[in-house]
Amino acid sequence: MSDRYEHIEAAGAEVELLGPGAELGDNVIADHAVVIGDPGATALVVEGSLNELTALVGALAAVLLGPADGILPYSPAA
Repeated sequence: MSDRYEHIEAAGAEVELLGPGAELGDNVIADHAVVIGDPGATALVVEGSLNELTALVGALAAVLLGPADGILPYSPAA
């Protein structure tokens, strides 16, 4: 995998929703954040309003569930 990507195993990944004022290391969440990852290693933090985070989850679901024909789009590795 290239340096652009972090590898997080899905089976061990946790998902957490944090509210305003939550602390992540030296950072304080201003609005809300979804944290996805391995609590002992790497995690992805996406910050935004609840509406923005809900839209992101919808977009992720659309990609994972695929189109109506059941064929997922192919995205070659960069």
